[in-house]
Amino acid sequence: MRALREFFAPRSLVKFILLLVAMNGFASGLTASLTGIRPGAFLTVTFFAAIFAWILAFTRFQSGDFWILLLAIGGLFIFIEAAQLWGAVGAVFSRLLDFQVALIRVLFKNPVPSFALVRSAFDAFLGSSAEMLQRILAALQTGSLQDVGVRELLWDVPILLLAAWAGWTLKRRDRALLALGPSLGLVAYILYYTGTKPSSLQLIVGVLLLLMGISEWEKRVRQKTITATLEKASADVNLTLIILSLAITLAAGFAPSVTLRHTIDRIQQDERERKNQQMAASLGLEDDPNSLRRFATATLPRQHLIGGQPATSQTVVFTVKTGDLPPMPNNEVGEDIPRYYWRSLTYDIYTGRGWETTLSQTVNYAANQQVISDIPEGYRVVHLDINKTAGMDSLLYWSGTLVSVDQAFQLGWRALPGSASAAQDPFEGGDALGATIAPYRFQVESVVRRPSIDELRAATSQDYPNSIKNRYLALPDTLPERVRALAAQVTDGITNPYDQAAAIEAYLRRYPYSLNVPTPPKDRDVADYFLFTLGTGYCDYYATSMVVMARSLGLPARLVSGFATGAYLPASAQYVVREADAHSWPEIYFSGIGWVEFEPTAGQPEIERPQSAQPVPPAAVPQQTNPDQTTSKPTSTGSLGDYLRVLGILLAVVMAAGAAFYSFQAFRFSRADITQIYPWVFKMGSRLAPLPGIPETPMMFAERLREFLGKLPQPRFISQWLTPALSELEFLTRLYIRAVYSPHRPSASEDAGARHIWRKLYWRLWLARILRGKVRPERSKERSWRRM
Repeated sequence: MRALREFFAPRSLVKFILLLVAMNGFASGLTASLTGIRPGAFLTVTFFAAIFAWILAFTRFQSGDFWILLLAIGGLFIFIEAAQLWGAVGAVFSRLLDFQVALIRVLFKNPVPSFALVRSAFDAFLGSSAEMLQRILAALQTGSLQDVGVRELLWDVPILLLAAWAGWTLKRRDRALLALGPSLGLVAYILYYTGTKPSSLQLIVGVLLLLMGISEWEKRVRQKTITATLEKASADVNLTLIILSLAITLAAGFAPSVTLRHTIDRIQQDERERKNQQMAASLGLEDDPNSLRRFATATLPRQHLIGGQPATSQTVVFTVKTGDLPPMPNNEVGEDIPRYYWRSLTYDIYTGRGWETTLSQTVNYAANQQVISDIPEGYRVVHLDINKTAGMDSLLYWSGTLVSVDQAFQLGWRALPGSASAAQDPFEGGDALGATIAPYRFQVESVVRRPSIDELRAATSQDYPNSIKNRYLALPDTLPERVRALAAQVTDGITNPYDQAAAIEAYLRRYPYSLNVPTPPKDRDVADYFLFTLGTGYCDYYATSMVVMARSLGLPARLVSGFATGAYLPASAQYVVREADAHSWPEIYFSGIGWVEFEPTAGQPEIERPQSAQPVPPAAVPQQTNPDQTTSKPTSTGSLGDYLRVLGILLAVVMAAGAAFYSFQAFRFSRADITQIYPWVFKMGSRLAPLPGIPETPMMFAERLREFLGKLPQPRFISQWLTPALSELEFLTRLYIRAVYSPHRPSASEDAGARHIWRKLYWRLWLARILRGKVRPERSKERSWRRM
């Protein structure tokens, strides 16, 4: 009752509310700075950890027990949260509740209920859990955090610990700076790294100042008699404290922008030159949300974005064999070499400063599993044998539309197939942004189409799917009006969508190509800067400008990054693609045909299109290796093998947690002597055997505990673990008495032996607690023996 009254005391509730406000700032600051994180995902974890810690801080839980319980329950919580399994968990409990109600109705002669619905819900939960575990294992194997769910789970761990630390420390120690300091430090660094607005940081600082003021006020109140005068003074102090805290908080946010901005920018610039961009990308950190390097998923290659230096190295990235032409030993080619674009990522959001991409869902595909089931009319299958140079990125490269890969891979979707009708879109609205793969050698099946000029001109319908219109016609409000006016001028008198796109392409190819160009000013739109000021540039500028101009005319367009065709070697019949072939190009959407690439970059040859349609040889999509697999995501069969795999992983996690805790225990007592060890013996022993209510000596306590252990029911296979506890307890007790009462203190070797024995006795007493149950001693009598 005392803990309950203290919990609902006004000052306690005020601190609790301020704690939640600070945790809200903590979660929102991280969410705003990290890429691909679901809104509110971190807020759920921080609130759970803070509330969990705050409540347990009112109980008799010791610090060690609290952190063990937090790791167990919190680990399960963040796994369910990151894997988004709350629906599956709710379904299991709902089915269980229905089953229990049905069992009660059996008493009234109702038929015995079936357990099939409960088992089905549990199978669905296990299937989703197994899929998440496979994603985690894949990330561990590849050493990549490109899976947004896995990255979210990784961030949930420090968030859980820091939020729990804040709640536990604020209640137990009443030290606001110690409680919120770690969270404040992490948010401050992340915001500094990314350049995000410091509003969340200001919120935490404000709460910290209020909590520190409240704690100081409470200390002064405890030292004086509370009178009417003091109560009035305390009210004045509280009002002054609130006003002062708000003033300091606001000053902290605005003062640096006035007095230290130049210095901070210079420091950040120097620091970024030393950053590990690969690790930052894996963790989802943005080095500047307002820069042209920003992206919304860690799978994007930074080297293709505007503002970065284009790659000019002759290092081979990968080679490709298509089988279109046979090897020619004399390096003679009797026919035209097919031209391909090797795509990696597509971008949909133009910010005015550069490109971002949205990620709706990440799907893991097994080897030879199909992404699409049917080949649309007019498309042909291409077989790509790709051999990447070891040590390069983990991106999957292909040409056209991806069908399948002979290795397991991960594909990011903006929209899964089925979001639009086949009449509107040949791939039923499927919109993939990019894929990753671990092996460096793999074979890809894709489909490509080479539409003729007549076919493109015939695709005049602008009844685009909603997902296409909403995403690929959007332009920022800051786009200068003269860019729209230029697009209208270039296409003046042209109404056909293809001819409009071709006119923009031809106009942009007049601009000279150059790699030696400056980064656009921060206050300039990229397309506007290229078209009206710079007048020269490389592929990113050309592609960006064409996409922006096409969208301004109502033509859905997007930017694609990857590599140009590269060099073709007739002797080996393969394409050799180097870093210098890194390229970006625009794609325009045509109803009934799909996405069609254009080439506005002056440094690349023009795309030659046939005037009329060419016959396409029929070809079938490769058969699925598993007919039960669907095109949206691999299915989970819920077989015994899946269950055993999940159980094996859970067992490994439990064993790893046990090993970590054992190592922590060994480290904690690595330098302890018997006078530091024996209080723990008494603490754990008093939980097993109730205290007698009278003062007792250490020998009396040890004798009582020995009697309890001797009377404890023990199966034969357990007795061999508990029996040595009696002799170990006697050794530690006698050594403690000698250390306290004898002038001859135990030697260093005896203290080492005590530590060794205590590590064994610790687990034996835990085993006794499992068999007997936990008996809480009265705290007022806990240390009575120490005075004897």
